[in-house]
Amino acid sequence: VEMSEQTFDMITELLGAGVPHIVEQILQSLDEKSLAMSEQVSSIWRDVVEDLQIWKHVIKHKTASSPLWRGLFKRRGWNKYLDMPPAEQISRQFYRQLCHSACKDIHSLEANWTRGHYTLTRVETGSVVHCLQCDRIKIVTGHNDSTIKVWDRSTLQLLQLLKGHK
Repeated sequence: VEMSEQTFDMITELLGAGVPHIVEQILQSLDEKSLAMSEQVSSIWRDVVEDLQIWKHVIKHKTASSPLWRGLFKRRGWNKYLDMPPAEQISRQFYRQLCHSACKDIHSLEANWTRGHYTLTRVETGSVVHCLQCDRIKIVTGHNDSTIKVWDRSTLQLLQLLKGHK
């Protein structure tokens, strides 16, 4: 039995059927590498990714779900681009390039952490720390002497001492 090769371009077929929202959902479910590869399939696919702002969606999803992405975007001042209306965008490739830059930076951060290339700051707490929790403003430590200490994250100064906690 001889088999003929047939190709089926689901993205183009769905667009032709008038259901771009399904195409959008499919493309938004891809990781960064797969999305970049999908753009290489054809100029139609590349245009669809750009027109539907799939890269912008990927970035918004990452910054909403990952503290690392969120922190990177805040430190770099890139948050302003996440709510930018389409008419104000610099170029059609802007979000692809932004996502690539963020992925590269995050890879460097993770590699530095894995290799031990980071700076530790020692804070004298006066007792053994059993637990630690922090946010963007403060650090809270729980100690073996039944105290909780609240520290300013930027200056590492003690802000509050709570006694008698177990």
